[in-house]
Amino acid sequence: QNMAQSQRRGRLRLIIQGECKQTLAGSEGHTGAVWKIAWADPEFGENGILASCGYDKQVIIWSETEVSKQQSQTKQWHKKTNFIQKDSAQDLKFAPKHKGLMLAVAVANGTIMIYQWQDPSNLTSFNEFREINLLTNGECTCLSWNPAFDEPMTLVVGCLIQSQETENDQPKL
Repeated sequence: QNMAQSQRRGRLRLIIQGECKQTLAGSEGHTGAVWKIAWADPEFGENGILASCGYDKQVIIWSETEVSKQQSQTKQWHKKTNFIQKDSAQDLKFAPKHKGLMLAVAVANGTIMIYQWQDPSNLTSFNEFREINLLTNGECTCLSWNPAFDEPMTLVVGCLIQSQETENDQPKL
């Protein structure tokens, strides 16, 4: 079983079949805390696809690629592309595989961004499928796709709404 672990220093640690295989950090990684990590369905290629988001406003797409080292082949994870959001990227999820390779991102400024790839073998070529502005007085904190085959594409979003309290809104004692 494969697992990815995020760390506050902008690092991702990949644990493949119980062993720590690679730590993703440095010049091609996040510069701040990583909030969430999501795996794409393995149907989208024999090499894994991983997305990460964080405080640094980045969403990074990682892919595992074969590397030749001294007459042997090994696999390493590399950054394929990144998206800069307008605010901290709070959460991200890949859509169910029957909807294609799509990624939804919850942004702290109240926006949901949805990205779509026509060709999963070319992760640098994507379409910004939708930008949905949900809130002007709060932030989007989490999201989840409806996995049902027989229902329209549905995304549920959790939000933190900043209330505009006035004196009249205070409870009377």
